[in-house]
Amino acid sequence: MFITSHVYAGAVVGALAEDRVLPAFWAGFFSHLAMDGLPHYGDARLTLADPEILRMARIDGTLGLASLLALAATAPPPRGAVLAGMAGACVLDVDKPAQHFLGVNPLPRWLDRFHKWMQNEAPDRMSNELVAGAALAAAAWLVLRRTR
Repeated sequence: MFITSHVYAGAVVGALAEDRVLPAFWAGFFSHLAMDGLPHYGDARLTLADPEILRMARIDGTLGLASLLALAATAPPPRGAVLAGMAGACVLDVDKPAQHFLGVNPLPRWLDRFHKWMQNEAPDRMSNELVAGAALAAAAWLVLRRTR
Protein backbone atom coordinates (compact mmCIF):
# COMPACT_ATOMS: atom_id res chain seq x y z
CA MET A 1 0.00 0.00 0.00
CA PHE A 2 1.05 3.60 -0.47
CA ILE A 3 2.37 5.33 2.63
CA THR A 4 -0.45 7.87 2.46
CA SER A 5 -2.98 5.09 3.07
CA HIS A 6 -0.93 3.87 6.03
CA VAL A 7 -0.89 7.41 7.47
CA TYR A 8 -4.70 7.61 7.30
CA ALA A 9 -5.13 4.14 8.80
CA GLY A 10 -2.73 5.02 11.61
CA ALA A 11 -4.68 8.18 12.36
CA VAL A 12 -7.90 6.18 12.57
CA VAL A 13 -6.53 3.55 14.97
CA GLY A 14 -4.77 6.24 16.98
CA ALA A 15 -7.96 8.25 17.37
CA LEU A 16 -9.88 5.14 18.40
CA ALA A 17 -7.20 4.34 20.99
CA GLU A 18 -7.99 7.71 22.63
CA ASP A 19 -5.04 8.60 24.86
CA ARG A 20 -3.42 5.12 24.98
CA VAL A 21 -0.17 5.75 23.11
CA LEU A 22 1.48 2.32 23.18
CA PRO A 23 -1.61 0.39 22.07
CA ALA A 24 -2.10 3.01 19.33
CA PHE A 25 1.45 2.45 18.04
CA TRP A 26 1.02 -1.33 17.93
CA ALA A 27 -2.44 -1.06 16.38
CA GLY A 28 -0.91 1.14 13.67
CA PHE A 29 1.94 -1.36 13.18
CA PHE A 30 -0.41 -4.31 12.78
CA SER A 31 -2.74 -2.27 10.54
CA HIS A 32 0.24 -1.88 8.20
CA LEU A 33 0.78 -5.64 8.07
CA ALA A 34 -2.93 -6.30 7.52
CA MET A 35 -3.13 -3.73 4.73
CA ASP A 36 -0.01 -5.05 2.99
CA GLY A 37 -1.57 -8.51 3.01
CA LEU A 38 -4.50 -7.20 0.95
CA PRO A 39 -4.28 -7.08 -2.87
CA HIS A 40 -2.58 -3.78 -3.78
CA TYR A 41 -0.37 -2.12 -6.36
CA GLY A 42 3.28 -3.03 -6.62
CA ASP A 43 5.83 -4.66 -8.84
CA ALA A 44 8.59 -6.62 -7.10
CA ARG A 45 10.71 -6.45 -10.26
CA LEU A 46 11.05 -2.66 -9.92
CA THR A 47 13.02 -0.65 -7.37
CA LEU A 48 13.33 3.02 -6.45
CA ALA A 49 15.96 3.22 -9.19
CA ASP A 50 13.16 2.85 -11.75
CA PRO A 51 12.05 6.34 -12.85
CA GLU A 52 8.32 5.51 -12.76
CA ILE A 53 8.49 4.04 -9.25
CA LEU A 54 10.66 6.91 -8.02
CA ARG A 55 8.16 9.44 -9.40
CA MET A 56 5.26 7.69 -7.65
CA ALA A 57 7.31 7.42 -4.44
CA ARG A 58 8.01 11.15 -4.50
CA ILE A 59 4.34 11.99 -5.00
CA ASP A 60 3.15 9.49 -2.39
CA GLY A 61 5.86 10.46 0.09
CA THR A 62 5.03 14.15 -0.24
CA LEU A 63 1.29 13.51 0.03
CA GLY A 64 1.85 11.15 2.96
CA LEU A 65 4.00 13.66 4.83
CA ALA A 66 1.53 16.48 4.16
CA SER A 67 -1.34 14.26 5.35
CA LEU A 68 0.57 13.25 8.47
CA LEU A 69 1.29 16.89 9.34
CA ALA A 70 -2.29 17.99 8.65
CA LEU A 71 -3.76 15.14 10.71
CA ALA A 72 -1.32 15.80 13.56
CA ALA A 73 -2.20 19.49 13.56
CA THR A 74 -5.97 18.96 13.45
CA ALA A 75 -6.32 15.94 15.75
CA PRO A 76 -8.09 16.79 18.96
CA PRO A 77 -5.96 16.83 22.11
CA PRO A 78 -4.44 14.73 23.43
CA ARG A 79 -2.74 13.98 20.10
CA GLY A 80 -0.24 11.41 21.35
CA ALA A 81 -2.26 8.35 20.37
CA VAL A 82 -2.97 9.71 16.88
CA LEU A 83 0.73 10.43 16.38
CA ALA A 84 1.67 7.00 17.75
CA GLY A 85 -0.86 5.27 15.48
CA MET A 86 0.55 7.04 12.44
CA ALA A 87 4.13 6.25 13.50
CA GLY A 88 3.31 2.58 14.00
CA ALA A 89 1.52 2.45 10.66
CA CYS A 90 4.49 3.96 8.80
CA VAL A 91 7.54 2.50 10.52
CA LEU A 92 7.77 -0.59 8.29
CA ASP A 93 8.22 1.61 5.22
CA VAL A 94 11.06 3.69 6.68
CA ASP A 95 13.45 1.45 4.74
CA LYS A 96 12.59 3.06 1.42
CA PRO A 97 13.50 6.71 2.13
CA ALA A 98 16.39 5.66 4.36
CA GLN A 99 17.83 3.46 1.61
CA HIS A 100 17.25 6.12 -1.05
CA PHE A 101 18.64 9.11 0.87
CA LEU A 102 21.11 7.54 3.30
CA GLY A 103 22.03 4.25 1.64
CA VAL A 104 21.06 2.20 4.72
CA ASN A 105 18.09 0.16 5.83
CA PRO A 106 17.43 0.73 9.54
CA LEU A 107 15.03 -2.21 9.87
CA PRO A 108 16.28 -5.52 11.23
CA ARG A 109 16.94 -7.89 8.34
CA TRP A 110 14.43 -10.49 9.55
CA LEU A 111 11.66 -7.87 9.79
CA ASP A 112 12.46 -6.47 6.35
CA ARG A 113 12.42 -9.96 4.81
CA PHE A 114 9.07 -10.76 6.47
CA HIS A 115 7.59 -7.44 5.33
CA LYS A 116 8.64 -8.09 1.71
CA TRP A 117 7.47 -11.72 1.84
CA MET A 118 3.94 -10.93 3.00
CA GLN A 119 3.19 -8.30 0.36
CA ASN A 120 0.23 -9.06 -1.93
CA GLU A 121 1.25 -6.88 -4.87
CA ALA A 122 0.56 -6.86 -8.58
CA PRO A 123 1.17 -4.14 -11.19
CA ASP A 124 -2.49 -4.03 -12.30
CA ARG A 125 -3.94 -3.00 -8.92
CA MET A 126 -3.59 0.78 -8.92
CA SER A 127 -7.37 1.13 -8.61
CA ASN A 128 -7.18 -0.80 -5.30
CA GLU A 129 -4.67 1.77 -4.02
CA LEU A 130 -6.80 4.73 -5.02
CA VAL A 131 -10.02 3.31 -3.56
CA ALA A 132 -8.27 2.34 -0.31
CA GLY A 133 -6.64 5.76 -0.02
CA ALA A 134 -9.90 7.62 -0.57
CA ALA A 135 -11.81 5.39 1.86
CA LEU A 136 -9.12 5.74 4.53
CA ALA A 137 -8.94 9.51 4.07
CA ALA A 138 -12.70 9.73 4.59
CA ALA A 139 -12.52 7.41 7.61
CA ALA A 140 -9.74 9.49 9.17
CA TRP A 141 -11.71 12.69 8.65
CA LEU A 142 -14.87 11.17 10.14
CA VAL A 143 -13.17 9.58 13.14
CA LEU A 144 -11.12 12.66 14.00
CA ARG A 145 -14.17 14.88 13.58
CA ARG A 146 -16.20 12.60 15.83
CA THR A 147 -13.55 12.58 18.56
CA ARG A 148 -13.37 16.40 18.81
